[in-house]
Amino acid sequence: MMSRTLKIVLVLLILVPLGFATKFYHGPAAYWVNNYAGDVLYPMFWFFLLVAAFPKLSYKTTAWIVFLFSSADEVSQLFQFPFLQFLRQSFIGRTIVGSGFQWADFFYYAAGSFLALLLAEIVLKNKPQAGRSQSGIV
Repeated sequence: MMSRTLKIVLVLLILVPLGFATKFYHGPAAYWVNNYAGDVLYPMFWFFLLVAAFPKLSYKTTAWIVFLFSSADEVSQLFQFPFLQFLRQSFIGRTIVGSGFQWADFFYYAAGSFLALLLAEIVLKNKPQAGRSQSGIV
């Protein structure tokens, strides 16, 4: 049986290149894929990273944290702080902190957070319980 950690790593190894690929896609629905598919995958990546880093958090709590973080990142795009402007000069920086505010992104962040929660329940199966580690040892 595959370990929980290995499952998380595999999900992340799928999400990262898939997320980057959305920026270079040229097929059907290219506009949507280029501009919004990454907004679904972005919170999914952060969800699984948080699940790995904080295994005691419930998936529901993790999904809310990721949605709020993603939303705060979206709002930050309204501001032109020098540090954020510096990050936005590179592809990776634009991918992580974004480059332009769009109201629609909130919907896609919510969808990505929810899909990550569903994927975690399907792939990881064993939900974390408050106050207990995944192994059952406190």
